[in-house]
Amino acid sequence: MISRSVISWKSTNYVRLRDKSDFPVCYYPHVEINIESAMPAEFDRGRRIAALIQHEVAVVLSREMRDRRLSMLTVTRVDLSRDHKKADIGVTSMDDPLERQAIISSLAKVSGWIRVQLGRCLHLKVIPTLLFYYDDSVEQGMALSQLIDDLQK
Repeated sequence: MISRSVISWKSTNYVRLRDKSDFPVCYYPHVEINIESAMPAEFDRGRRIAALIQHEVAVVLSREMRDRRLSMLTVTRVDLSRDHKKADIGVTSMDDPLERQAIISSLAKVSGWIRVQLGRCLHLKVIPTLLFYYDDSVEQGMALSQLIDDLQK
């Protein structure tokens, strides 16, 4: 088999290439694309799904939770696994630092219910399993900013 075959139609200026692995890559000639850039589209989809999950979990926590501690949480990040079956969700709160463990254990108890709510609004083949953790990056950033301010004085 030929390692590269090119088919071109003049009416649409559409070109189809095949690389060595026989993975078709389609593009228009006026747009610069190489074969190596065909794979990151999957990663963009993962980022979009993670952003959707982050938004919807924040909505569910703020609008549908009866527990005040859980309704006042901020969803800071969502890390989605490559197969989209597991989502690590970072949350932060302005509450007492001693309540962090209680907040995370409460979230672990209601994670199945939150997953059902996600299934109702996100039309995905698989709704990922939700694993919550306390994200202290905001506090670390504030501490670092305070150190920089102290050094400038």
